[in-house]
Amino acid sequence: MGAITAMPAPKIPARSATRYEMKAVLDEIDLPTVQNWLWLHDACFHVRFQQRLVNSLYYDTPGLDSFNDNLFGSSQRHKVRLRWYGVELEEVQTIFEVKHKHNRLGWKLSQKITQPLSFERLTWRELLDILQRELAHELQGYLNRGCEPILLVRYQREYYETFDGRVRVTVDHHLEAYDQRHSNQLNLRYPLSLSNALVVECKANQENSAALASVLSTAPFRITRSSKYADAVVELLDHGAW
Repeated sequence: MGAITAMPAPKIPARSATRYEMKAVLDEIDLPTVQNWLWLHDACFHVRFQQRLVNSLYYDTPGLDSFNDNLFGSSQRHKVRLRWYGVELEEVQTIFEVKHKHNRLGWKLSQKITQPLSFERLTWRELLDILQRELAHELQGYLNRGCEPILLVRYQREYYETFDGRVRVTVDHHLEAYDQRHSNQLNLRYPLSLSNALVVECKANQENSAALASVLSTAPFRITRSSKYADAVVELLDHGAW
């Protein structure tokens, strides 16, 4: 008898913990105020990671289903994105993510793309072929709904965490967005500045909701609904670019 060939194990995306995600949108001039609040807080915040450039390539349907779900405040919604870090565009390590939101609670399904991507040469068609070849069946389904690249949103992110690790805070500034709809590969021309926004997000797992509430009780800002992707689409609509 011939040797039995083992079937490859099915690909299973990683699922993050379900957590509360509270956002506030300020102006970039408020960055020192937010930083001082964190450094002086009784919860003893410290830097969790060094600041880095975050790149998020957002996918949506031609009818902008994801954007409309956010715009109309759907209690259950999701966003599809390909994320990477830093300024390099050659041999980039990326992560495919589907971010789910149910009211104030959120979680992510994610999978690292093993093939390094070279965005200087890669077309959207070639990228789609790579993703469909690599992604778990569950994640492929989100692309098979007709999703296509809509926007690249990039920004500088600062990472903070309380001494006990129960609450994390990210501070995003120098936000830019790039329209991807009229190009067959990554477009980094003519950035759309997102109104000099400063986005603060406070996060904690469900079991740490009391710790999160304690941190927010002293915050120098008000919590509001916010989505970088949705805000960028609104900006494009306001400028007649759609």
